Amino acid sequence: MHVNRLLYIIVFGESVLNDATTVVFYSTFTSMAESQSGANWVDYAFAALSFVWIAAGGILVGIAGALLTGLTTKWAAEMGVLQPLLCLLLPYLAYLLADGLRFSGILAILTCGMLMKQYIQGNITANSKLTVKYFIKTLSSW
Repeated sequence: MHVNRLLYIIVFGESVLNDATTVVFYSTFTSMAESQSGANWVDYAFAALSFVWIAAGGILVGIAGALLTGLTTKWAAEMGVLQPLLCLLLPYLAYLLADGLRFSGILAILTCGMLMKQYIQGNITANSKLTVKYFIKTLSSW
């Protein structure tokens, strides 16, 4: 679409964080609605703690996923075929794990993706980078 790259990144990042916030608020309000007591200060304190817990849990799972991806791509340096699979499947595993633990899967995969670039940039081969790049382009065109 020939849009300024920085503008695209800002708008995309803002929309992803809005989605993550919506998921966290939905989980928080669902747990408040299931409460049998009326809305009192304990419910509001629990909701605030639940919001922080769900968001922080998703971020921590994302950090763990990025570290795991960095370590495994470093160990799989001799197996060029395995590196692109690790780069694509381990962030998805972080998403599934966070979602299964009732944390924010969106924050997990977002954190994992942001940190992965720092950790795997020097670990993967040029062919693996090219494979990941074109696979992501193919997926995004659907």
